[in-house]
Amino acid sequence: MHAGEEELRAKSLELIQADRDLAHHAKIIEQGQDLLHVLIHSTPHRDDDDLTVRMLGIRLFNAVASATKLMLSGYYQNAAFQLRDILETVFLLDYLRDDRSRIATWRASDKKQRTTMFGPAAIRRALDKRDGFTSGKRDADYSFLCELAAHPTQMGFQMLKVDDENVHCGPFLLPKALKGVLSETAKLQVQAAGQFMGFFDWDESEASELRIDFIEAQGRWLGRFWGAADNSKLVAAMRADLARRRG
Repeated sequence: MHAGEEELRAKSLELIQADRDLAHHAKIIEQGQDLLHVLIHSTPHRDDDDLTVRMLGIRLFNAVASATKLMLSGYYQNAAFQLRDILETVFLLDYLRDDRSRIATWRASDKKQRTTMFGPAAIRRALDKRDGFTSGKRDADYSFLCELAAHPTQMGFQMLKVDDENVHCGPFLLPKALKGVLSETAKLQVQAAGQFMGFFDWDESEASELRIDFIEAQGRWLGRFWGAADNSKLVAAMRADLARRRG
């Protein structure tokens, strides 16, 4: 089976390299992983709160790596399962960033407290209230990944189909499934790295340089796929500031 998975991986990489959109998705995923890894390991943790955040970063890094490995090898539903975990962790980090005292509370909470105060639904409600969102988009995104991959459902069986009628046991290559999971992973990686780097101070280190590189790549990705405004002036200003810091 391993040989078959590796063959599918090679074919998946060929498809990605031949498609500019897929290549852009793969690139932002890679740059996000580089940034997460450097921020996690670049300096000793300052305190228990910092260590907690870094462990959440490790969870993100591992989930993105797992999703990537699984999708390239033809396990699309299992890859999407990882995406639900990434989304949940991104929402948690977003909530903890608003009030850093919540980190210690979350760390010390028992199961009942964690469910009531920091459960996925509670976090989504708190973020929607903060942002004034009433559309339920966070709930819909989370529920979609639950139905599609995280829970055994009739809807989830669609991800086992190699065509309109036939399901397959084991890995398989389906370009449209690869595209869907890869693009969703890229979207979540942009959010994951963006939230995680917000916990770290700017300095003269390699980590700050990688942050700027990621913000530049993030801007290009958002512009290409979401029509976001160009951020090249912001990036240039950040690079100039980093150069001044370094003397």
